Amino acid sequence: MSATKGVTTTDQNQRINYGRMPGAESPDIQTLRGTQFQIDPTIGFRSGAAKRQLSNTFLNPMGGYTTPQIRDATLRAGYRDIDQQAAEQARAGAYDVNQQNFQKNAYLASLTAPPLVQTGMTGQVKSTEKQPFSGKIMPMLQGAAMAAGGL
Repeated sequence: MSATKGVTTTDQNQRINYGRMPGAESPDIQTLRGTQFQIDPTIGFRSGAAKRQLSNTFLNPMGGYTTPQIRDATLRAGYRDIDQQAAEQARAGAYDVNQQNFQKNAYLASLTAPPLVQTGMTGQVKSTEKQPFSGKIMPMLQGAAMAAGGL
């Protein structure tokens, strides 16, 4: 008796579904979301103090004298320098506030981003076995031969 081999074919069709779950929320996250950053409020006070100090340099009790034109020119130049420094500090403060807001928002986004999770799976597996022709007919022929020989 000879052995016949069959061919087995398997087809798989599978679909995995993904969805987003709700993001995280807590009172701490709400507090962080409500946080407002601001520019250093002492910039204006420091600028005013520097201007006052510059003006006071011309109050000389020892009798030093400068002409009003020199005094005015010196004050204007000093005020301009002080104002420029204050503007630079204010702009740097605004940049820092922008960076802090961006970092806060990026961190909040990472905390509250809805996670991507698998929500389901569908699919089917189809298996087919095929025997060659000789594998189908040989048992019938052998059975017929035995029946004929037994008569």
